[in-house]
Amino acid sequence: MENSKENNQKSLNVAVLIDGNNFYKGLEKTSLRESFDISLFDYEKFVNSIVVGDNILAKRYYKGVIKKEEGNIKSQRMVSAQQRLFSRLEKDNWEIRRGKMSKNVEFGKCIGFCFVDKLFEEGNNLKEVSQEIVDKYRLVYRPIIIASKELENQVELRNFLGISKEDDPQLKELKGLYFILNRWREKGVDVNMAIDMVGLAYENKISGTSLDKIVLISSDSDLKPAIKRVQELGVSVEYIGFEHMYSLALLGIANHRLLLTEKELKKFLSPRLV
Repeated sequence: MENSKENNQKSLNVAVLIDGNNFYKGLEKTSLRESFDISLFDYEKFVNSIVVGDNILAKRYYKGVIKKEEGNIKSQRMVSAQQRLFSRLEKDNWEIRRGKMSKNVEFGKCIGFCFVDKLFEEGNNLKEVSQEIVDKYRLVYRPIIIASKELENQVELRNFLGISKEDDPQLKELKGLYFILNRWREKGVDVNMAIDMVGLAYENKISGTSLDKIVLISSDSDLKPAIKRVQELGVSVEYIGFEHMYSLALLGIANHRLLLTEKELKKFLSPRLV
């Protein structure tokens, strides 16, 4: 892995901050998921390869906590996998910064599957189609299934969703069902990262902890103001993103930058068990 570390003999004091959800999404968008279990990515080995010869003062991993959803076996498996990840990280002395997960309530509250067409609710292929949607979109939590094609009052349906006829991209269809994805979203992770970045820089300036650099592994452009403040306080920022998914804003403002390729990421993954 080509490192952007300064070409001198000085050992730097660094803090490493990883946006767990952002990083996982980057891995998901590679072909690596076909042959490797990306949930077992070796963050410790990865970070040590980046900060060779430097002193790590802090290692923080930010992630919204997944909640179990009753009746959803997939969500229960995801919760268990996340707990195992947290245990591995904590064993390697990572600080876990836990965020909250919040349902997207833009289209109303949903618990499990919500059906408008009562006749279709009694259909024999209901469970099959429901699971197909979950699998197709790799969902941890179930989406809302709205109605069948046979539902006559589509105007009422659109009013319920709050969308016009021109906004159909949000309304999906599969095997005679109209549905809209109801994903859980992280809340507060980007804010926590920004606060920690500025806090580390201020602590360095006030108490003299000699922090030289923050290694930021996130492509959230909302962190740009925090990066500027950190730099004003005398701490440099190294932005690490993916070659296939990166933030132009962070590339432009960071002191150092590194874009990861699939070949490089492969070193920190284990083959998927057959």
